[in-house]
Amino acid sequence: MGLGALTVFAVGATTLAFQGLLGIIGIGLAILVIVVFGNPSAGGAYPYPLLPPFWRAIGPALPPGAGTWAARSIAYFRGQALTGPLLVLSAWAVGGALVTVVLATLHRTADERADGERADDATAGVGSARRPEPGRPAPTRAPRACHAPPDAARTRRRCPFSRAAGATRG
Repeated sequence: MGLGALTVFAVGATTLAFQGLLGIIGIGLAILVIVVFGNPSAGGAYPYPLLPPFWRAIGPALPPGAGTWAARSIAYFRGQALTGPLLVLSAWAVGGALVTVVLATLHRTADERADGERADDATAGVGSARRPEPGRPAPTRAPRACHAPPDAARTRRRCPFSRAAGATRG
């Protein structure tokens, strides 16, 4: 069960990272890497020594190949030679999650800067902007999730992780 969860998480994190980097094209790239290159080189039907040299070279480095090798090691060889495939799967999972978190943070800070500029433009010259009293923290608002309905005062922006669906973020 843990191996399947790690394999699915590695593929999902990689796909989300590609989508965050390239938008809808990132999903196509994930399909190319994971399905088109990963599945034939996984060594499921034929072990690595029987695969052509190109597929034999890339198979162990991709999630489908690492998952297949790990499952075979567990099922038939009592977990022998399991460390390499688990490291490959972990690298794809951690790398994809890290890229996704960094991109989400960058998009969020860009959105906050844009919100601050709009707020400055709205209060410029009015003189009604309230400053917090000394020693008291500035009021903050709760972060909004993607797909939340926008406020009337805010403009609509595209959610960076839902470009395919055309979702907006308020």
